[in-house]
Amino acid sequence: MANHNGDTGLRWWAVDRWKREIADLKRMGANALWYLPFEFGQRAPADFEDRAPHWILQKAICRAIADAGFEVGIYVGLNDVFPDFWNAHPDWHATKGDYFLEQGKVCPSIPEARKEARKEMLRLRERLYAGLPNLDYVLTPITDYGGCGCD
Repeated sequence: MANHNGDTGLRWWAVDRWKREIADLKRMGANALWYLPFEFGQRAPADFEDRAPHWILQKAICRAIADAGFEVGIYVGLNDVFPDFWNAHPDWHATKGDYFLEQGKVCPSIPEARKEARKEMLRLRERLYAGLPNLDYVLTPITDYGGCGCD
């Protein structure tokens, strides 16, 4: 279930609506539920602070999934960082290549960009994983929607 800016409306749901959908999925026989708690490239660092409404909601969704008896899985983009990170370094910007439908953010072919992006990604993910009340699975796709499409 994707609650990011490109979804079909799930990002507007409150916890009660999530719980209703979770209960429906349970009745259909599901035993694991995957969701996207953060797409950092669509958010600001303020959204990841302890008292931020978005972060509070994501933790509540995770708790509701686990409380319903599901295993909890999350989707985390490969090269996903806050826009402030890559906006601060225009020389690290990715180019649009043949394999991407949209502009990338950080080019991993630039050694300094790769090194600093990796440190930032690890920092964000450590906080994400530690902050969620239950986590059974993490899916990181091999495609890189936050990176570069250069050939």
